[in-house]
Amino acid sequence: MKRPLTRVGSRWRSRLRRVLVMTIPIGFGAMTATGCSDVPTDPTPSLASPDLQEWRSWVVEADADLGVFHRPLSDEVELEEIRALQSQLEPDHNPVSARWNALPSTPWTELAVDLIDRYVGTLPRNRVATPVRASRGAALLHVAIHDAMVAARHRKVQESRARPHAAASDIQAHVSYALDFGFPSEHAAAAGAAATVLAYIFPDENPDDFHAMAEEAGLSRVLGGVAFPSDVEAGLALGREVGHRIVALARTDGSEEEWIGSIPEGPGIWEPTPPRMTMPPYDPLAGTWRPWLLDDPAQFRPAPPPEVDSAPFDQAMEELRAVEKRLTGDMVNSALYWATSAPSMRWHLYVEEEIEAHELDPLQAAYIHSLVSVAMADAYLACWEAKYHFWLLRPITLDPSLTVLFPTPPFPAYPSGHSTISMAAGETLAGLFPSTAERSLDRAWTASESRVWGAVHFRFDAEAGKEQGARIAELALERARIDGVLK
Repeated sequence: MKRPLTRVGSRWRSRLRRVLVMTIPIGFGAMTATGCSDVPTDPTPSLASPDLQEWRSWVVEADADLGVFHRPLSDEVELEEIRALQSQLEPDHNPVSARWNALPSTPWTELAVDLIDRYVGTLPRNRVATPVRASRGAALLHVAIHDAMVAARHRKVQESRARPHAAASDIQAHVSYALDFGFPSEHAAAAGAAATVLAYIFPDENPDDFHAMAEEAGLSRVLGGVAFPSDVEAGLALGREVGHRIVALARTDGSEEEWIGSIPEGPGIWEPTPPRMTMPPYDPLAGTWRPWLLDDPAQFRPAPPPEVDSAPFDQAMEELRAVEKRLTGDMVNSALYWATSAPSMRWHLYVEEEIEAHELDPLQAAYIHSLVSVAMADAYLACWEAKYHFWLLRPITLDPSLTVLFPTPPFPAYPSGHSTISMAAGETLAGLFPSTAERSLDRAWTASESRVWGAVHFRFDAEAGKEQGARIAELALERARIDGVLK
């Protein structure tokens, strides 16, 4: 149902006073927007931009009834409000707008990475940041941001409301923008969606902190002279509604089910590994969760691993002993790099690099993040389905004398999760950006090899994972072709 706008003047002045003195918690200071690529540019040659009214959503349709505010009949009251707000700022000093002067998805991606990195340190007690759950959360976040921005763009074109600096010559534009239309604000829509989803993903955090960030993101556009307060109010409302719908969907994906099973018995079966001997293993039911691209997580289940005591198995074990003797400093550093955070978070930062290198527009950037994130999320589900189908032991269980470079993860070995999700991400990025394909594929190869170098995976774990990931990347690229983004 449509809701009328309320008076915004005193509320926005209050927000400005608050954010100019507040310190945002939960890692906001780690966000490093060093410039804004939120400007119209020629897209990278491999990508296309569908007509603004034809962008496909993942979950929430662009024209869905999201209860968006009506825009006011006259702009004059809000123009006066923007003049008053800008007058409170020192010339050439607008810290709020500068902090958010980035693509709408970028600050929220960096915040999620920062939070996951912190929660990795709480494992295994708090399992918010297990590899599968970290990737699931990132997919929910980026799908929500994408769908909120698609819905905002859809309404922008319909409303065709000029931005404040275009409506009044004495109002200055201090930040970049992608379209001449401002209602509703897509930065605010992305922020509202992101804050809502992050509050769900990280239940131990104060949700008010996320929503305060969303309001600051919206305020930055008003202070920057490119959005009316009502543009931001409408964008925040739209984004929060999209976020709520994504969260409602997430609650039915199977991830809240509790495992009450037991570890099977027999030769070659996984056992808890030193030093923590963690039980239960991470996310045994992930292979039953609802995927995004796959028909079923078992769709690309690999062939069984070699039998323990077979010649191929003995050969894989001997390789690990040989690798231990020829480790170089670079190999050790790579293994530790890929072991110190959820691997999907590394890839989200690589996606940011590609977005910047190819000068993507805001909606293209949100789309690429959503596509790569769902590819990785599905890669994890496929990998975990196979892990708990085969329940293969880890190398350290078979040979306790092995020198592992970091603690062996507490779940079965076959196939390798790093290999599966890295190949899914690397092949997807390579298909989207052929000019930097070698870089993406090299990163995927290194991530996979690092698990062998660290002595936590057999060679056949890595090979099976890479094959799984490549097949999931094919699904992601086919989705991009259907969506009209990949030529």
